[in-house]
Parts: sequence; C-alpha cells; structure tokens
Amino acid sequence: MTFYIACDFDDTAASQNVAHLLLAEFAPDTSEMHRRAFQRGEITFREYQERGFDDIEATVCEMSEFVRLNATLRPGFATLVKTAGETGSSFKVVSAGLTFYIRALLDAGQFRDIEVIAATATPLGADCGPFRYDYPVRQDGCDPAGAVCKCKSIMEAKAAGMKTMFIGDGLRSDACAAAAADVVFARGRLLAYCRDNDIPATPFDTFDVVAEFLNRRASSRD
Repeated sequence: MTFYIACDFDDTAASQNVAHLLLAEFAPDTSEMHRRAFQRGEITFREYQERGFDDIEATVCEMSEFVRLNATLRPGFATLVKTAGETGSSFKVVSAGLTFYIRALLDAGQFRDIEVIAATATPLGADCGPFRYDYPVRQDGCDPAGAVCKCKSIMEAKAAGMKTMFIGDGLRSDACAAAAADVVFARGRLLAYCRDNDIPATPFDTFDVVAEFLNRRASSRD
C-alpha cells in the first residue's frame, strides 16, 4: 500500500523550531514580545510570523546560512524519504512556516527534490533583499489567520483516491490535518490532542518508526 505523506516542518521534519531559532538570533527582543502576544490570543499566527520576521534586518541569504549551520533534520528523515520513494509513496513537507528557511535546511541535506507546501517569502527585487508574504494554500473552512491550510493537501490526495498520512507535532495548524488523514504519526501537543479527541495516532521521536510502518504496509495485501 502506498501513501500520500504530508509532514510538518518545525519540530517535526526539523529537530528544532527553525523559525524560533531565527527570531531568537536576529530579533531577540521584539520576537519575544510578539510571541507572548500570540500566546495571549492578541494577534494571529500570521501576524506573529510577519511581525517577527519584519523586525529582522538580516537578509534572506544570511538567515538561510544560519539555518544551514545551526539546524538539523530529525533522525531517520533520510531513511523515511528513501523508504517513501522505494514503496511508491509521495512525500511532501507541509508547513505554516516560510519556504526560504525550509528549503535552506532541506537543500543542505541534499533533499532538493522534496516538494514544499508553505507560506512563501517572495523577495522584492534582489534575491536576498526584503520580501513579501504570500499564502497560496487556502481552503474553505480553514482559519484564514493560520497561514497555510494543511487539510487542503490531505483532502486533495483523498479525492484522488490516495491513502493519506500526516506527521506533525503542533496544534493550531496540525489538528485539522490529523483529523482528516487516514494514518497519523504525532508527538507533543498534537499527540495529546489526538488522544483527547479519539484520533488514532502513533507516537514517534525519530522517523525510523514511520519508515518501518511504510515497509510493513508495502508488503501487506491490504
């Protein structure tokens, strides 16, 4: 059996929350202020993300280099991507974060062919200059303040007749994707949410457990 696999990025595909690393490094004072406002419900996730990155004076190229030097992919990521390809499954990174730092880490790990569905920071003029924010992945029923609707890619794959898998750790943008997917691997707040809402989910710390699942299902007759 093959799957359409949608994998969250920050704290999931990446071992760290890469957005938080960047904000802490390049805008430590104001980013903490924005984070507290977001946690209190005073601003949306989109506003938190945009305000935080707008306060950064470093270029996209400088931030991308920082990501390559300081962030890591979760153990077992390469094994999972390889297993997905060998079993005929489709693997995509689906994130509410920004494409430039996601691509920086994936490309550094030689995963340039992985498709990324995320908010886009489009440079204005020079490639490393200031950027605007684009949110191309929306769906009716999703919170427009949530940046990217992770449910959309799951529902489109289901409509195409594919079995779907979601891998994540968060709550606000991951919960609807977990509820929609056929198979869920979860950690952190998402795992607690799934348990509280009777959504079957397998816990994970590394991606080896996901790769093992794919191999078992590929050899089954289900």
